[in-house]
Amino acid sequence: MDVKSAQEVINRIKEHNIPVVLFNREPLNMNPVQSYDKAYFVGTDVAEAGIQTKELALTVCNWDREVAKVNFESLFLYYDGKIEAIISNNDEMAIGAIEVLQKYEYNKGDNTKTIAVVGVDAIPAAQELIKQRAMTGSVVQDASAMAEACYTIGMNLANNRKPLDGTPYKSDDTGAAVRILYKEYID
Repeated sequence: MDVKSAQEVINRIKEHNIPVVLFNREPLNMNPVQSYDKAYFVGTDVAEAGIQTKELALTVCNWDREVAKVNFESLFLYYDGKIEAIISNNDEMAIGAIEVLQKYEYNKGDNTKTIAVVGVDAIPAAQELIKQRAMTGSVVQDASAMAEACYTIGMNLANNRKPLDGTPYKSDDTGAAVRILYKEYID
């Protein structure tokens, strides 16, 4: 689902009084989910990494390694030594950034020329880069916990119960979402 179209999607579902559980791709805001009492969101807490950062730049790379390489190389050259860390929404994009860093002799094992890079998914290629110390770490969504939460909440909604009835889950501040913790992957 396009995160920008959440309200349109929720409105169409609401017309037919069908329960819906959205997961993983969080709407830009929770208003669409909050607007329908048979809608709920199951996802992660993006801020859970708990790292205070000063964002120099944000670029959309469409989950693609090659796009990340092109975008990051121009940022790397523009910020000329000011980048201390790269936080990527998936490992493919993180790997693209690492390939650029290595082109310029960073993240090749010399601790004086290392920029921290973290991603999401802990795919095998990222795990290998973490072992080589070219990548700092990754996080993994707990697929089993996400599936269990979606199923349980969905069944509650389908049976006209409150979304969290009989579950161990706690709603977040929006009252329309449950957050499943990431699992850390580091060497």
